[in-house]
This record gives sequence, C-alpha cells and structure tokens, in this order.
Amino acid sequence: MALLQLQDRLVGDEQPVLLVAECGINHNGSLDMALHMIDEAATAGVDAAKFQLFRARGMYTPRAGRYRTATGDMVPIYELMEAMELPIEWLPELSTRCRQRNLKFVMTVCDEWCVEQMAQADFDCYKVASYELSHVPLLIELARRDKPIILSTGAANIADVVRAGEWLAPDGQRPFALLQCEAAYPAQPAELNLRVIETYGRLFPNVIPGLSDHTEDPVRAPVQAICHGAKIIEKHFTLDRNLPGADHSFALDPPDLARMVQAVRAAEDDLAADRHIEIDEQLAGSTVRKLAEAEQMLREFAYRGIFSVEPIAAGDTLSRENIRVLRPGQLPQGMHPRYYPLLSSGKYIATRAISQYTGLDWDDVLVPAQ
Repeated sequence: MALLQLQDRLVGDEQPVLLVAECGINHNGSLDMALHMIDEAATAGVDAAKFQLFRARGMYTPRAGRYRTATGDMVPIYELMEAMELPIEWLPELSTRCRQRNLKFVMTVCDEWCVEQMAQADFDCYKVASYELSHVPLLIELARRDKPIILSTGAANIADVVRAGEWLAPDGQRPFALLQCEAAYPAQPAELNLRVIETYGRLFPNVIPGLSDHTEDPVRAPVQAICHGAKIIEKHFTLDRNLPGADHSFALDPPDLARMVQAVRAAEDDLAADRHIEIDEQLAGSTVRKLAEAEQMLREFAYRGIFSVEPIAAGDTLSRENIRVLRPGQLPQGMHPRYYPLLSSGKYIATRAISQYTGLDWDDVLVPAQ
C-alpha cells in the first residue's frame, strides 16, 4: 500500500486510520459555529476537520431546479448552495484553529477556481467530492499541485474511478486516496459494499483506500471498514442534528463522534493483536463498485456536464467565458467534462443559437475548416 503524507502525518499501511470530521456546510454560514465545530471535533479525538469551498455559480445554473434534502424538504438547489458558501476570509482562522487543536485541515474543492483560492492557504489535503469525480478540468488542475488528494466515489461505476485515477496520476505513481461511498443521505447499510475498499487496494498500487460513510450509525460501518482495509474514515459532523440545514439530520453529533473514535481505535487494537472481529456480511456486500438504486437519481442530478453560461449565437466561438462544467440538477446533463479542454480551446463554433444554461451536445458544435 502507498503512503499519503499530510505534513507530519502518514496515512496508509501500518499507520493509524485517519479519522475525518466532515464539517462540510454544517457551519450554517457562521464562522463562530465553524470554529466551535473544530473545537468539538478535536475534543472527540478525530485527526482532521474538513470543510467545503465552492461557489453556487461554479456548481449549478440558477435554473437547476429543486433538490430533496435528507429531511425530505424540496429546496431550490442554487439558493441552498449560495447560502452555504464559505467566505475566503474564513480560511486563515479555520486553519489557525485546526493547528491550535492539532487537527489536519482538509478542504473539499469543487472547481479550478477553488483550487486557485487554496493556493495561498495553510491546509493539508484536497478532497474531491463524489460528484466531481468526472470533473476532468478540476482533476487536471489538481494533478499540477503537490498537496495530497482524497477522492470519494459515490454514484460512480468502476470505469469512472479508473478514469479519475488516470487523470490524477497519469504515470500511476502518485499516491492518492479513494473512499468507497454510498452517496444517498442517509445511506442504507445493505448498499455500502465495503468489500469495494479491498478492490481499490488491489486495483491501484498507489491508492490508500477508505470509506466516506453516510449511514447514521456512528460505529457499525467505520469498524467494519477497517476490517476491509480502510485507512481513512470520513463521517459528517454537526453540533446538533436538530439544527436547520440540509446535512445536519444524518450527521454525528459530538458524543456520537467520540463514540466512533473510541470504537475505531479499539478495533485497531484488536486487529493488531490478532483478535477476531466478525465480518458483517450485510455491510460487506460486493467487491464491485456499482451504483446503488438510490444513487442513480443523484448521479443524474449532480454528475457534471458542459453548459452554456450565457446566450451563444450561431457562429460564435466557444470559450471559457461562455461554457462551463456544471452540475445539471433537473436540466439535461450536457456533454462529459472530459471534452471541456477541447471545446473551450477557441477552435469550435456554435452551429446554432444556444440559450443560456443549456447542456451542450455534439449537434451544437463544429470545428471550422482551417
């Protein structure tokens, strides 16, 4: 197994499991709450706190429609994302608090703009969310950087995962982490397929495997995951599951986060001492990375495509100013992001008028004769 180096902390074979509190968007737009989350995560005993950097305009179109949250509420997805944007001005304070509490500072980055903003920040590791697994321009940009990278693989098939690995590490040498994930919130135990963690370890010699766990139980899946070779466990975290917001209801509160830490460390001790931990066959499932039934809708809603971001007239040149890689929401998805470097190169023109916020297809574009 490869090793991932987060400054003075190694992650991988013969190393303690890296436990990550996914604070995500559960700061509810409050810096004080975000700092309090770091304090509570450190008290619970995790190794890292993770937040998300994005801008709604770089994620969805304003016409993306509504999204059903874990609480069953149907909310305008663009407005939800706008409300949860993390201000750039918070980064120094979040970083400082993580350092003070001896936590690694991990940041989810959702597009190239986010990567550029993080270039001046003091942090330890990039995280790529499941829905950015096919965001080729983002992966290309991350491949240029020297920070460690963790990818989640919810709503993906194995071909998606292999292609992402090839974009991040074309030579097959750069180490990175792959987290098995069932993308639904909350995830159903029977759909976890924890044996995929073993598959990732065998498939990529340069991969550190792990689990991003969306189930509500604080102990069951994390303990089982390390029996299948997970070296990273990520769990959503909240100060209070009753707080308003999309991601609080299924997240762990501080007492449950502490329970998870204690259970994982005890299981690590058991494994090190060759004490038997019985495999939970319901959680173990298949070795095949495949879509759970609940993930199909999420894939259609959130896996990215190429969209117009302003009206494009017939004969106009396509460019980074008028097309962008975005999540579709309830719109038709558009072409795969792997074509974005090609279509934004200035060599393609629109064959017909394309309205703003439309997913592009091949009938929309033409390479002019040279």
